Amino acid sequence: MEKFFEGLQNKLGPIALKLNENKYLAAIRDGFMGAMSLLILGSLFLLFANLPIPGYADMMANLFGNNWATFFNVPYDVTMNIMTLFVIIGLSRSLAKSNGIDDLGAVLWALIGFLILTPISSFEVNEATSAFLPMANFSASGLFLGMLAARY
Repeated sequence: MEKFFEGLQNKLGPIALKLNENKYLAAIRDGFMGAMSLLILGSLFLLFANLPIPGYADMMANLFGNNWATFFNVPYDVTMNIMTLFVIIGLSRSLAKSNGIDDLGAVLWALIGFLILTPISSFEVNEATSAFLPMANFSASGLFLGMLAARY
């Protein structure tokens, strides 16, 4: 078994090293790694809101009231629903550092580019039209667009 892993390392090691040296793949890695801690924190709040322990929900309702789960769902919703912004910040900062340019300017331009590329929705209320940016575009649905915006 040791020979198998050694052979695998000898064959795949150089390929993995080449992929790791690619500045675009490294920027994607850094962007997701930067967002990962916030996403894990939000997921912990979701776990606390939905622990599958008998009597847990009743105990929490007695301590905090009937709407106790909304308190734990807010951090989850905030982190998951704007995950694309976290990834854009990390990705553009990493790419700017590897290119030797100002990282704050790169982050700002990447966020502006993402907001420009995000489709705007509208609806009519009493003959007046309102426009908005759908929150779904800031969650995992907008990650690909966010990565493209951070690239330029």
